[in-house]
Amino acid sequence: MVNKGSRMEQQDATEVRALAHSLDCITDEELQVLADATPGTVEAWRKRGKGPKYILFGNRYLYPRKGLAEHLNTLVRERTICAKDAL
Repeated sequence: MVNKGSRMEQQDATEVRALAHSLDCITDEELQVLADATPGTVEAWRKRGKGPKYILFGNRYLYPRKGLAEHLNTLVRERTICAKDAL
């Protein structure tokens, strides 16, 4: 049996996600899923200025999609051709 607190938390998370999307943002939890990162890793990125741009609104972190795209573009790597592969 699912308790009421759990159902309320799921409903709250769904509402927060919908509101974040309406603002063209993703939530902290969605970033964690996308990056396959733990909450601690994402927090460390924020503290070190290593991750995508974020908005702290109340006690929630939101990540604008534009800022996320910009950050992802900084992570793009091109394959280099080794002399062995060039033959």
